[in-house]
Amino acid sequence: QGLVGVNVGRAQLIRLKCCSYGAGSSIPAPYDYFTTPDSYDGVPYSVLPRPQYDHDTLDDMIFLGKYGDAGVPLGYSGSPAAHFGDSPASAAAGGGQESMLGATSVVGALQAAARQDPVLGYRVLRVYSHDTAAYTQGLEYVPNRGAFLESTGQWGESQLREVDVDTGKVLRRVPLGREFFGEGCTSMDGKVYQLTWKEKTCLVYDATTFKPLKRLHYQTEGWGVTNDGAHLITSDGTSTVAFRDPETFQVLRSVDVHHVANGEVSPVKNVNELEYVRGEIWANIWHSDLIARISPVDGTVLGWIDLSNINPAGGKPPPGLAGEDVLNGIAWDGARDRLWVTGKTWGKLFEIELTRK
Repeated sequence: QGLVGVNVGRAQLIRLKCCSYGAGSSIPAPYDYFTTPDSYDGVPYSVLPRPQYDHDTLDDMIFLGKYGDAGVPLGYSGSPAAHFGDSPASAAAGGGQESMLGATSVVGALQAAARQDPVLGYRVLRVYSHDTAAYTQGLEYVPNRGAFLESTGQWGESQLREVDVDTGKVLRRVPLGREFFGEGCTSMDGKVYQLTWKEKTCLVYDATTFKPLKRLHYQTEGWGVTNDGAHLITSDGTSTVAFRDPETFQVLRSVDVHHVANGEVSPVKNVNELEYVRGEIWANIWHSDLIARISPVDGTVLGWIDLSNINPAGGKPPPGLAGEDVLNGIAWDGARDRLWVTGKTWGKLFEIELTRK
C-alpha cells in the first residue's frame, strides 16, 4: 500500500498502489501523505480516475489533495474518491445527470496546474424547486443535516430557514424581528451566524435547535458571510472581505477584492453572498451574473464563473423591487462535490457543473 507523492504546482499528486478498498468502503485515516508549504492544506481536490476500470478496487488510483482525519468514502460520483459503478439516481425536477468528476473538478485541475482561466461556464445537472417568497440573501449546504441553510431578507419578512434539498420544502424557520433585514448566513462549530443589513448585528443560533444564543456587532453593513473552518469571512457590499473571530466578530484581517487585467488593477465592488470552495472565496457580485473566485490570501480574483441565462424567467420580486430578482446564493457540498445556485425570489434552484469555455 505504498504511497508515492510528488508536488504538482500548488496541489499534491498522490498515487495509491495495490490497494483493495472496494466501492462504499473508506480509506482508513490517519494515513501517510506528503505535504508542501504551498499546498492548499486540508482542501479536498477532486479525484482524477483512470479512464477505465476492470474491477471494483482502488488499484493504482491517482487523485489530488489531502484529506482530514476521517475516512474518505469511496464509490460516489463527485466525492473525494473515484467513481465506481452506478451513480446515485437523478432526482431532478427536470432531469440531468451526475457529474463523473464532481461539479468543481475543473477548478481543482486549474489549481493543480497553477493555472487560471479568466472565465468558466456551466452545465445544469438538475433543477429543483425554490420558494418564490424567499428573498435569498444567504445559502449554504449543511452536511450533517443534508439540507440547505437559507437566510431571507426584507424588513418584517426576514427568516432563517432549513430547506429540504430535493423538494424545496421549508423544514423549519425562525422569523427575525421586524427591525432586522436578514442577510448572509453560515454554520460553523455548532452555531449558525446570520448577518443583518443595516442593523450592524450578527444573530447567533444553536445549529441544531435554531435557538438564539447571542448577538454580535460590527461597524459596517452586513452582506455575505461564509467560513473557512476557523474564521468567519464577511462582505459589506464594497470590495472589502474581512476575516473575523467567531466569538467576538472582531476583524482579524481583511483583503481588498481586485481584478488584474493587462497590468491594470481594478477593485471589484458589490461583493455579496459568499461561499468557501476549494480554499477559495466565491462571491456573487450584486446585479451581475458572475461569481468571482477570490484568493483568500490577497483578494485577487482568480477567475470568474459566468452564469448568464441560467434562469431567463427570473423571479417574482415584491412590489417596488422590480429588477432585484438577481442571482444570489451559492451552496457547495464539499464531500460529494455538488454545487447549487439560485437567486432572490427565483422559483428554481440549479445544481450545476462548471465547464471550460
